[in-house]
Formats: sequence, C-alpha cells, structure tokens
Amino acid sequence: MDYILVMSVLYAFLFGICYSFVLCKPEKPTLGKKQDNILMIAGGGLLGMLILQLLITWHMPGHIQDTGLFRAWAAFGDQHAVWEYYTTDLYVDYPPVYLYVLYLVGLIAKVLGISYDGNGFIVMVRSIPIIFDGITSLFIYRFTKEFVGERKALLLAVLSAFNPLNILNSTLWGQIDSVTGLMVAAMLIFLYKKKYVSSCTMFAVLVLTKPQMIIFSPLMGFVVFFDLIEALRTPGERASMLKQVGFSILAMAAVFFIVPLPITGGNYGLLLKKYTEAVGMYQYATLNAPNFYGMLGGNWRPNSDLLGFFSYKTWGFIFIVSISLTVGIVSWLCKDRRKVFYLGVFMVMGIFMLAHGMHERYLHPMFLLMLIIYALTGDRKNLVLYGAFSVTSFINCGVVLHLNHKNGFIYGDNPYFIFLSALQVVMFVFWTVHAVRLLQQKKPLPKQKKKLPKKR
Repeated sequence: MDYILVMSVLYAFLFGICYSFVLCKPEKPTLGKKQDNILMIAGGGLLGMLILQLLITWHMPGHIQDTGLFRAWAAFGDQHAVWEYYTTDLYVDYPPVYLYVLYLVGLIAKVLGISYDGNGFIVMVRSIPIIFDGITSLFIYRFTKEFVGERKALLLAVLSAFNPLNILNSTLWGQIDSVTGLMVAAMLIFLYKKKYVSSCTMFAVLVLTKPQMIIFSPLMGFVVFFDLIEALRTPGERASMLKQVGFSILAMAAVFFIVPLPITGGNYGLLLKKYTEAVGMYQYATLNAPNFYGMLGGNWRPNSDLLGFFSYKTWGFIFIVSISLTVGIVSWLCKDRRKVFYLGVFMVMGIFMLAHGMHERYLHPMFLLMLIIYALTGDRKNLVLYGAFSVTSFINCGVVLHLNHKNGFIYGDNPYFIFLSALQVVMFVFWTVHAVRLLQQKKPLPKQKKKLPKKR
C-alpha cells in the first residue's frame, strides 16, 4: 500500500512543478537553440519508460481475474480457430477487435516458442497497452505543440507518460484503457474537424473494441444531427453534408458487418448475446467506482435495492437519460467547436459519477481529452482537475488492485471509499459548473497565443 501513496505524492509534486513554472505562465512557445537535445532527451526518456514498464510487468501478477482471462484468450489460437471464441466453454465477454489482437499475439508467441504459462507471454500481452501509452505521449506532443508551443506540449506529454494511473492500468493491472483512450481522442478530433466519416468509423471500431464506449453515442448523434440541421440552412453546404452523413452511415454499417464476421462466422446473434450477457453481469449500484452511489455506501450493493423512491438501477437510468439530454442541449446551443471535447469529458465523468454498475477504471477515457482541452482553450482549471482526478483515480485503482492480490474487497461502509467518492463527486460538480460557465460565454473560449516562428 505504501507505493500507492508514494507514487501519488511524487506525481502531485511533478504536476505542481510543471504547472507552476511553465503551464500556468505565458512564455515563448519554442524550445530554443537546444531544441534537438531536449527532444532527444525526452525521446530517450519515453523509450526508457517503455522498457521500465516492460520490466515491471514481467514481475507483476496484475489483476488476477483479468490477467487469467487475457492469458486464456491470447492462448486460444493454439487449439482453436478464431471463429470458435464465442462457441466454446471458455468465458469470453470482449467484442471482436481486441480478441483479434490477442489471437495474433498468441500465434506470434507460438512461433517464437514462448510458453503460454510464463511471464514472457504476459509481457507480450501487456506490451500492446504499454506501447499505446508511449504512442499517446507522442500524440500529445505532436498534436498540442501547434496550440501551446513545444515547451508546454512536451510537459503535457511528460505528465501523461508519468501519470501513475496510466502506468497502473497498462503495466500493473494489464488492462487496455490506453488503447481505447487514444481511439476516443481520435474519434472526437475527427468530429471536431467535421470529418464525419472518419469519426463515425472510429466510433464503430471503438464499440467493437469495448462495449462501454457506447456511452459516446449521444454525443456523436447530437453533434452530427445539429451540424446537419445547420448545413441544411446553408445551400452551399447542404449537398456536401448530406453526402458525408450518408457515407458515415454506410461506413459504420460496413464496420459493424465486416469486423465481427471472422469471429462470428456470420452468426451475429453470438455477438449480440455476448453484449447482453456482459450488461447483465454486474447488477450492482457501483463496483469500486468512487461516485455518487459510493458516497452513499452503495459499493457492491445490488442495484435493485431502494435509494429513496427508486432503486439504484432506476436512478442510474434516470441520470443516463438526463446526461444524454444535457449533451443534446449543449450541442444545440453552443457554437464553439471545442465543445466536442468538453462534452466528451462530461459524458465520461457524468456517466461514471451517476450511472449504476460503474467499475473503478471507467474514468480513463477522459484524461487525454482533458489535456486536449487545455491545449485548445488554455483552460487551467480543467488542467488542475486533470491532475486531481489522476491522483484520486490512481489511489482508488491501486487499492482495488492491492486488495485483489489479497482476495479482498472494498465494502460499502468503508470510510476511505466514502470519503474518496464524496471528493470525486465534489470535483465533478466543480468541473461541470466551470465548464457550463465557460461554454455560456458569448465570447469565444480562451485561446492560446499563436505559435511563434522559429528564428533562422
């Protein structure tokens, strides 16, 4: 348990230094004459972090149940064809995309002669999300430097690379949140740039990677719908927008038809069955997710129990509908395109805090979006909450993983969990109020200075 506190303090200290001395102050955006040296050092640091993560994961058992499933799914190809995933007695609750990746990893391990029971095999499995951690850091630098300059972009990449929550999810836990997080960011960047076909295609792939990503459907639907309404009022844009929407629908249909085909053999009912079974498995108010229900002592309580006049499950659906309608209203009223990323964070944060059946890691897709928001708007309060949520989420996930190794659980009356839940609820309310005030401004959201040209 001590390492959780130490890593939390160290990251909070790193974040404080980066924020105080660079991120909250205006400055020249270039790195200066020593740019190449600084970038080489940063690149070496990212490579070193990648190697360190691989070494750590060699010695870490990970989440016992999740690691066992990933090991079994990756080794599946040793005796079975890919279209048998959903027809054998093996428990499989993942949709196709990541199963294909694990299947390929298993085949490569077989060719290399790596035992399915050894640590080397687990390193191969976890190397996928670990590599995506590195790709995410590079993406942050490349995307944000055009808006905040190279210095701040480099620090944002460092804050992501050394974020203990990212390291825990990929390296210690062995989950794929870094994979889906980067896909979410790509999806919303395409939507922000009105590249609807690419955005909708990415959304379809995302849902076929992890079913929880269906939460972005209201955001995608409302933004595209109101963009369509706006375009229909403009004769010069009408034909182009109708064409893009039509191609977007066709692209999603193609993805949902073609991608599952190898694993289902054309029996799409198998995939639908897996989705419905996965939804029905976790009938609890909250599963280690420090949210509104955790604050009220509802961790691991059946979602059929009453909370006032309604059950936890009913309250969850009420909040899901309310959050979705809020996204629709903001999509209609707010004209600033950067609303896409605020709504993305609100969708993840709101569902996590107020919907039933949430798991401890379901906040993860919002963190990269919060860094993008800072780059596009200079929103410092949003950045501070990025650091705060990173620490609180890491502490909670770390405790859950620690107890998993001891075959223990966090129960609803745990005072630590109630306090952490209340803290995150307060942070959620603060972020939401701040975002609403910002989006209500008649003037554009705050902008960063334009990038200065390099001296020749």
